Amino acid sequence: MIRGSSAARDGLSDGSAAVIGAVAVAISSAAPEFIWQGLHRIFGHFGWSSVVSTILIAVILVFFVDPILEHARRWLGDGRTGESGRPRHLAVTATISLLVAMTSVGLHDAMSAFAAGDTSGESAGVSRAVTVTISWGAVPFAITLAWQAASHRALAIPIGIIAAASSFIAGWYFEWGVNTTLTTAIPCLVIQFFGYRHTGRPDTPADLPRYAPTLAVAAIAWLALTGAFDAAVHFLHAPWPMMYDTPDYFLDARFYLGWYLGLVLAHTPNPRARPVTT
Repeated sequence: MIRGSSAARDGLSDGSAAVIGAVAVAISSAAPEFIWQGLHRIFGHFGWSSVVSTILIAVILVFFVDPILEHARRWLGDGRTGESGRPRHLAVTATISLLVAMTSVGLHDAMSAFAAGDTSGESAGVSRAVTVTISWGAVPFAITLAWQAASHRALAIPIGIIAAASSFIAGWYFEWGVNTTLTTAIPCLVIQFFGYRHTGRPDTPADLPRYAPTLAVAAIAWLALTGAFDAAVHFLHAPWPMMYDTPDYFLDARFYLGWYLGLVLAHTPNPRARPVTT
């Protein structure tokens, strides 16, 4: 009974870690589009109010937030403040905090501008932002989850099938159209298939960054091939439909960039890990 309960807890922990990792990758896939569209809307409007708010945030980070985090790390047993273990110089802390503040203010304005868009009312803007996040993150979420489930016999096939169909399901639900659905499904199926090569044993922790090179190669190859095809169709005036128009081409490039960064930055700890004692 105890062994069965332990196995159930381990399975639940593994599953929750896999879902959290997939959510992190999905959010990262949508992030570049939020940033791009938001900055596009607010470009040239970084006025004095934004400058002052950035400075105030930096000051608060330097003299209030950073000391709190330092004390929290020491209280949790990790007193290291840098690679050498020595406290950072105040000038270094101030510089880093200023960069963080500028990024925070810029992203806040960008997200607000994107969510508002050309719609009327705050609720409409929020609804639009949620829709974009889900539509951009659905496929990376499903495929990332399928990779992590590949080493489990009972889950590999059903989750793999759902992941393979996720592009078509999202295309139908969000009304992408045939062309957009196909230009999403084809490379994503290739990415999912070749990503299975990195599947580890069931007792090993998920290592999402190892999937990033496969994604990068597949995405670059896809964008290069479709770009060359569309260029040939355009210059030769061939009677074939083009795969992309220019905005959609760079839209997909931002999508794959976000997905790649999500895999690189993702950290899914092994929920079964225990401290090693000597």
